[in-house]
Amino acid sequence: MAKTLAIVIDQESTPEQRLKESIEEKMRDYGIQYQLASHDRRLWIYRYSVGPREFQLITIVNGLDRDYIRHTIEDYLLEAARLMGHDVDKLVL
Repeated sequence: MAKTLAIVIDQESTPEQRLKESIEEKMRDYGIQYQLASHDRRLWIYRYSVGPREFQLITIVNGLDRDYIRHTIEDYLLEAARLMGHDVDKLVL
């Protein structure tokens, strides 16, 4: 049975595609053979092997689907306020 490793990456200002490319580049740099088994915009599941050992890497990108300059805790608080019915678009931060 393959071992599973899960990581959560804060998106901040990096586009999802660049994060994915960076992960794959690092795996290639270390000689890790990988296959992207499943993917969604913010979730990628890789199957990879190192020597005879097989693993699964679940990568989750923490961010919001809005045009924020950076994805920070303040953005989440604004989203929560918005869900609670507050007009946050008039706020000056």
